[in-house]
Amino acid sequence: MVALLLLAGAVAFLLSRNTDTSGGTAAPPSSGATSSSKPKPTPSTSRSSSPPTRTATAPTTPTPPPATTAPAAAPATPQELERAVRDYYALLPDDRDAGWKRLSPRYQQTTATDRETYDAFWKSVDKVSTHQVRGSAPDSVTATVRYEFADGRRVEEVTSFTLVRDGDALLIDTSTVRSSRPA
Repeated sequence: MVALLLLAGAVAFLLSRNTDTSGGTAAPPSSGATSSSKPKPTPSTSRSSSPPTRTATAPTTPTPPPATTAPAAAPATPQELERAVRDYYALLPDDRDAGWKRLSPRYQQTTATDRETYDAFWKSVDKVSTHQVRGSAPDSVTATVRYEFADGRRVEEVTSFTLVRDGDALLIDTSTVRSSRPA
């Protein structure tokens, strides 16, 4: 019985010391300190020199619901997906700054490599156009992209894209050239 009282006192002492620095509630015990039974309260006839202690418990105030979150954006329609790809290529090769902003961070770091490489590629292009642009919800587009390069080459590529939503904008997240041929 004495051992049980000492154990209960030690647990209560450790829990009362394990508070956050802002004076909040006690931190939960580590997984190694959990027990399946509650310690019995110290009887009032205890000869302990410290006052009786109670085991710290979680606050009884229910946690308020999270702040109102914006509803999940509706999935993009095929037409929105198609427009995002057409609008991206319509900016190029002249407005590379705006084009760069229409690429996801992942695309910027992987496919485009970096801004310098992206700019170097688009500086080599005189004209670009899209044809047969087909969107497929929730996030896919396939398009034929024709490039006219400054050195006179003309290339036509069938490319598949995956887009992601960023606020109201749809960004190109991945692209895969399915076929490429001289145009």
